[in-house]
Amino acid sequence: MPGLLLGRLFALTVIVACVIRPAWGGERVLSSWAERFRVLIDLLPPLGIFLVVVGSIYAGFATPTEAASLGVVASLILAAARRVLTWGMLRDAIEGAMTNTAMVMRIILATILLNFTLATTVRKRLPTDSITGLGFRSY
Repeated sequence: MPGLLLGRLFALTVIVACVIRPAWGGERVLSSWAERFRVLIDLLPPLGIFLVVVGSIYAGFATPTEAASLGVVASLILAAARRVLTWGMLRDAIEGAMTNTAMVMRIILATILLNFTLATTVRKRLPTDSITGLGFRSY
């Protein structure tokens, strides 16, 4: 439920923003139903990668981490089959992965530092006492 609620709130935000400033919505693209069905074939490769990742998890063939690796391999195979796999693309993908990993590690380090700081300088139960002091009852 929280995910559905959050998705609907995001959609509502976009709708309100586009009503207030229509230019943010971009140019309207008109297409016939025949064109829409014709381009559905372009969704097959992402669907295949999704099935490899999620299917390997649900089949019990791989853990989520291993399934992510299978997704990378499937993406590389797809890019090679379409003849768009280049060294530049690989370099950019690796740099992006390193940047994201560094960002996550900074967040983890900051969390550890905050936890240490709270444990040594402030009462250990301060967060718990603050929440329970609000007077809400739990059933």
